Amino acid sequence: MDSKVTSKTSSLKALLLKAWSERWTDLQWGIHIKAILPRGVSGDVYNLADIIFQQALVGPAPNQLILSYLKHSLSSQLISYVAVVSRISKFESFHKPHCVLCLLNFLDNFENALTCRTKQEENSLPGSVLSVVTWLLNCYQYYLLHPCPFPELTRKPILLLNKIVQNPFTCAVLYLAKHGQKNDYEIAKKCEEIKMIITEKCIEFDDFSVNFPVLLKNLEDLDIGILQKPNRKENSLDYSVQALLKVTVLLNPTVDSQAVVNNLLIIQQLKGFKNARLYMEVIRASLINLNDAVQENCSAYWGAFTFIKLPHIIQLLACHYASNSNCLPEQASKEIVDGFVLLMEFCPLLNNIDTKTQNNNVESLLNEMVKVSVISEADKTKILDIRKSNSIDTRMIAMMVPQVAPSSLPSLMSTANTALTKIRKSLESDLQESLVGVLSILVGGNSYEIISTFAAVKGELRPFVTELIKFNELCRQLNDNDGVSQHSKSLIFDLTFVILCSFVQDYGSDAVLANKDGDSFFETWVRNCMKEYDFNKTMISLRKGHDPAKIETLIEYFKSGEFDIKNPKMCWDEMCFAMPAVMKKIHNGWRTSGNSLYSGLEVKKMLDSISSQACCLSICSVSWLCSYMQILQGEELLKARNMIQQLITYMDQGFRNSAQNKSCQQDYYKERCMLTGYILRKMQNYANPPMTSTDVVPPSRSIPLKDAVYKQLVPVWDVVLQKGCLTSEAAHLFKTVISVSDSKLFMKFMLHEIMKLRSEDELNKAVDLLFALFYFSIHDFTVALLYHIPYLLFKPDKVELVEPQSTAIAKLTAFVICAAVHAEFNSKKKVENNKDVDFEQDLEELCPASKIMRMSGVQSGNTPLVYVSTGSGFASNHQTLTSGPLLKSLTVLFRSFDTVASRAGIVNADTYFVFNVIKQIVQCGKKTAKPILSHLPSDLIPNLMRAVPELFTMELILQLYCLDSAAKTAVRDLCLLRNLTMKQ
Repeated sequence: MDSKVTSKTSSLKALLLKAWSERWTDLQWGIHIKAILPRGVSGDVYNLADIIFQQALVGPAPNQLILSYLKHSLSSQLISYVAVVSRISKFESFHKPHCVLCLLNFLDNFENALTCRTKQEENSLPGSVLSVVTWLLNCYQYYLLHPCPFPELTRKPILLLNKIVQNPFTCAVLYLAKHGQKNDYEIAKKCEEIKMIITEKCIEFDDFSVNFPVLLKNLEDLDIGILQKPNRKENSLDYSVQALLKVTVLLNPTVDSQAVVNNLLIIQQLKGFKNARLYMEVIRASLINLNDAVQENCSAYWGAFTFIKLPHIIQLLACHYASNSNCLPEQASKEIVDGFVLLMEFCPLLNNIDTKTQNNNVESLLNEMVKVSVISEADKTKILDIRKSNSIDTRMIAMMVPQVAPSSLPSLMSTANTALTKIRKSLESDLQESLVGVLSILVGGNSYEIISTFAAVKGELRPFVTELIKFNELCRQLNDNDGVSQHSKSLIFDLTFVILCSFVQDYGSDAVLANKDGDSFFETWVRNCMKEYDFNKTMISLRKGHDPAKIETLIEYFKSGEFDIKNPKMCWDEMCFAMPAVMKKIHNGWRTSGNSLYSGLEVKKMLDSISSQACCLSICSVSWLCSYMQILQGEELLKARNMIQQLITYMDQGFRNSAQNKSCQQDYYKERCMLTGYILRKMQNYANPPMTSTDVVPPSRSIPLKDAVYKQLVPVWDVVLQKGCLTSEAAHLFKTVISVSDSKLFMKFMLHEIMKLRSEDELNKAVDLLFALFYFSIHDFTVALLYHIPYLLFKPDKVELVEPQSTAIAKLTAFVICAAVHAEFNSKKKVENNKDVDFEQDLEELCPASKIMRMSGVQSGNTPLVYVSTGSGFASNHQTLTSGPLLKSLTVLFRSFDTVASRAGIVNADTYFVFNVIKQIVQCGKKTAKPILSHLPSDLIPNLMRAVPELFTMELILQLYCLDSAAKTAVRDLCLLRNLTMKQ
């Protein structure tokens, strides 16, 4: 083979010399060379470009006749542009200015025509472009240091370098070459040398059309940003942050600040917000939620969130930005101040919230920001001055005088902090009589809501609960040897039990209990007996293992009214565990007709006796009855309901009558009754949800079956969409619908509602709000949506995806994919298969896999067809998705996309939808985009590019691939787009 190449090379050299000696025209050259290089054979194999250049540049001036042969060979595709560029970059005889100028002009003439036609040319292209850029820099440097006979010798290299950088194709290829060199980027070193020469010689570029210092910087720090068009336009308003905060808090009121920060960073990534914009959005969202809470008379939580947790969230965001960009603390503070300045544009909102809360909320928040050292006093003064200047209402200006109303939320938070500190300090000591009075602070008046909210928001709830469980455990036994009277121990047990039950109801056992497998009495009772929302305990576990004699003894105590909290005859934990059996016997012994073990009056007396002194027994009784109701019907169900109602009624009466009873006042019975009544009513609502919103407990669980559910959702969704914010009542309703329905049905309903919209602004708002709602279960909703998209594309009676709805759904799809993948990467536990993974039924009929399947073998006739996703090495150095529902649904989605893109000659709305989804993933995904796109079929992008080449850019292609392992694939697509663009 080598001898054959050598022979061909010799023949080409001889032919070239003959052509020159006989002065052939370029056409004659083209005719005669075909005798040596038949059709389809490239001259690059035999170094034809190198042979021509050697002869053309042998003298002090270029041989124009031989160069005309080179141009003809390029035009007839006998040689490639890559080979020519590579050969020019090897010319080092800069002492021949005429030859150098000729080569510069030659490059200038075909720079816009540079492309590749074969795979071999594609593989060599990045290196060739890199070498020619280096050659141009060397050329410029040489004529800076040596006499320059022609001004063009210093101007032309700059103009050509600028063309290369400004041309998207050559710049993208150069970026690929730089990426391949990693830390050994030779152009950067050359640029540094040239800058030193320019500085030493004091060279000016004022009269030059190209800003050469900027050009050198672009070459030195070459980045994909050079190719980018202006940043995506930030919407004037964002609706996702407020709704996402509401959903996050509703799912977990004790949510960690870092978890909130992670969600905010996802939104910033998806929306492309600047840091100051994100600061503004999270502050505005918190104030909107506070305004909503004030309207619903439940402002304690959002007040604590805004003035306690929000400053720490801002602090964590600032630390994150500082660690990622190595910026100074002053820069981080400036961005926070800029965020507040942006917030001042919402003056009517701020005025409205200040009026409702009777507080200057901006100033109160700034005070807390100063405490955590994210801004300075000077920054605070600057922001307050802007606030005053922007406020038109003189009454609002007067209210900004730093005089805080006694009932303002910051004042309440300060009071709660003092009370919580006092209580926890008392709990750190040994068991003592005074603990009764300390615990009574927590259950009295509005103290429980304020203190518990403060503890939850500040992250001190679990330690607080652990301390309460410790004293509850100490007081459950009958033991007077510790210096504390049995009466006080009983009260401490009852108080801690009631408080702990309320904590579990309000925040959930998972958020409250530090150890799910704890062996204390209260943890065991919650795990086995307590009625929780959406979680029923088995009847057997509630009643097994109790001594019948003790059950009879308790019933006699309650029947005779001899039960006394000061001198109980049985340990408190034994009584609490025995209450299900007691309730079962009372329920079975009560007959409304015929033989009855207990009359109605006796039942009422026993229930009143249970509730008369120890609230823990009422809670244990109602908890079992609420679970028991789930298996009852008819008269038996009515009896259980009446028993529950009687226990609740007695609590209401005890709350009212305790004011006249001195003994009850000493035992803090009124306070215990108030909190216990709230607990019992919530349990009652769990078992039998109220059908109206007038009940004491907030409306959240009164939802009928599916058809009626979605009919109820329509007006609620319309109101949410109109307001542009998610209210607490609407959030509770959506959460309940999702819990009684499934993610697939809810997702289909919400997509149907989005398809009704026509305005682009309304669609953007709906996408933001729905994206936040999907965070109730981001994994399940993402899987459901990805399985549903093929139905939208292929179902015969489908609703056509038209603009602007198509773009909105594409954006939503990209948002949830990126968010779900981000959540999977950050989750400590792998997501298990849930109820919504059965979506592949009939998918084969809509999107036949056979259209995009390939043989895994070449000659084996029995080899089964399998779907092959080559991935082209998109993300070899990135995190990858593990097997599971999310990866499976993503594969199904991309399979359907490949089917759409591979339909030859068909370009419709589905094609544009596929492109928009991929583009949105690239724009929104950032670091998560490449692991997602690594599962694209290998032919999807080329097929899609041939269908809609006008939509693709060089920047987009570079962002589709992991360049560490897929540089060749990226070059392939860059050249394909270049060729398609040149044909247009």
